This record gives sequence, structure tokens and C-alpha cells, in this order.
Amino acid sequence: MFVQAKLIMQSYLPKTLEKGMIFLGMQHGEMVAYELSHIPLNTEDYIGINGAPVEPYIYILGNPNVPDETFCIATPDMIGWFDEGEHSDDLSDITIKEINNILENSGYCEIEVEEQHLDDDEAQEDYIQIVPVLLQDKVTIRYDNEEIYLDDEDEDDEEYYEYDQND
Repeated sequence: MFVQAKLIMQSYLPKTLEKGMIFLGMQHGEMVAYELSHIPLNTEDYIGINGAPVEPYIYILGNPNVPDETFCIATPDMIGWFDEGEHSDDLSDITIKEINNILENSGYCEIEVEEQHLDDDEAQEDYIQIVPVLLQDKVTIRYDNEEIYLDDEDEDDEEYYEYDQND
């Protein structure tokens, strides 16, 4: 089953910069993620101007008054598969395009999880813990069930796609 989660980009300070590192920047007044396409001559100057690189984490957001209800469910090394939805059975590698579409939706996405039932003998209750479903050590995410922006390579007009959640 898929549950709502939030993609959060967290910064870190590397010793050196490498191609493919993700940075956040402004484009047309919107925050967008982009990949480093070349290695700058001076790492400190580049970070001073553009900020530190970021990595994607996925959090389950629970009740803000209960500390254990908000937690990280996927770290950068686990984020890999993207499910285009009911109209496709294929999974693809997540790209910067999908990351930007999710960020445009305030970071909300859905992640595939399963429930594990845990017994607590002291409380004499069953607890349900959700854990990510891993396929080749990677989680599967998809767009949240809101209207999202999709680029159409054939047209210059913006198109919106309504995502229908049935899970």
C-alpha cells in the first residue's frame, strides 16, 4: 500500500564536489533542484554562492504533538524507484524531473509501505509499525494524489494531471 510522505532535501558539506550532486536554486521565483553537471574549480566559492548540496530524505509526518509519529522512512541511498501510477506497470529510476514535481507539491509524495504487527507484552496491545517496501534495496515513491505538473516534451504549454489514489 502507498501512504503519504514528505520529500525533504537536507544539506550537507562534502569535502569535494562531484558531478550529479543535487543543489537547490531559484528559477522563475520557484525553488528547484538541479544536478551538478561539471566540477567547479573552487569548491568553497561554489558553495558560498550556490549553497551546500542536498540529499533527499522521505519522512512520514504524524501528529506534531507526538514525537515518535514523525520519522524518517527512507534515506538517500534507499530512494530509487518511481511509480508513474495506475496507467503504467513499470517502475523507473527517479530523476531530477520527478523530484522537482514533488517539490512543486510542497514535497508531498507517496511511498510504498507494509505494516508489521508488533506485540507489546507490558501494554498487552498490538502495535502497527510501517516499514518501506524495498525492491533491490530501493523504495518506490509516486506523486501524491493532488494535481501535479508534468512536462510535455511535445508542447510548450503547461499540463496538469489529476492523480487518482485507489490504494
